[in-house]
Amino acid sequence: MVRLVPTKQWRDFRNWCRSRRLRALPANAWTLSAYIRACEPTMKPEAIHEAVAAIARHHLLRCVRSPDRHPMVQDTLQALEQNADLKGSQSALFDAEQFLAPKPSKISRAAPEKKNKPRRIQMRAQPKLVSRRPT
Repeated sequence: MVRLVPTKQWRDFRNWCRSRRLRALPANAWTLSAYIRACEPTMKPEAIHEAVAAIARHHLLRCVRSPDRHPMVQDTLQALEQNADLKGSQSALFDAEQFLAPKPSKISRAAPEKKNKPRRIQMRAQPKLVSRRPT
């Protein structure tokens, strides 16, 4: 009997599915597409393709239909490649260093002391109007 040794890519996918309470085997096409999108910021497209191949291999060795050929997964991989191609040609909208630099600290100046001036009382030209009480 051949023993299946899980690869690092499969273990990462399985742990990702467990943390989200999704089924890793057999994986749904939506689950694999979501995993691809979750890996996009941290992994290179080649590494993601290797991970998808390892997931598909694990499915095939377990005699389960692999989700890697589903149109949704293929569209997600295609979008991943397009995003990677466009990444280098995009211009920066702002200087990142400007926003990441620490803010300059305010110069602490001694606040001028407030002098307690005597309160001035102003007299009214006319007395306050008060309602009359019925007698």
